[in-house]
Amino acid sequence: MRLLVSLPWDGNVRELENTIERAAILCDENTIRSEDVQPESLGSDKQKALGRELNLEQVIPAGAGLNDVLYAIEDRMLNQALDGAAFVQARAAEKLGITKSLLQYKMKKYGIKKRK
Repeated sequence: MRLLVSLPWDGNVRELENTIERAAILCDENTIRSEDVQPESLGSDKQKALGRELNLEQVIPAGAGLNDVLYAIEDRMLNQALDGAAFVQARAAEKLGITKSLLQYKMKKYGIKKRK
């Protein structure tokens, strides 16, 4: 609760609602932890710097839709991290810098099946 109160919502109640809803879906248990709270508006300096450094014209085909590009990138990164971690989800999540519960949510979203 302290984390939610301390974040800069700038009067955006819809973002707060979406953040809480996402956290409730992603949490492992009945308690939302701080690592489950990932508001969309918070971009780290590292993320902003990466965005400025990327030459997107060389990577993204002209006319490609945002959803298609994001889907392709996220799907590839998830599969690469899982393959590189011998499909150990905790290790793959750590490589991606996300929580294991978020990785599991994204695996479900992209239809990536657990391997044994």
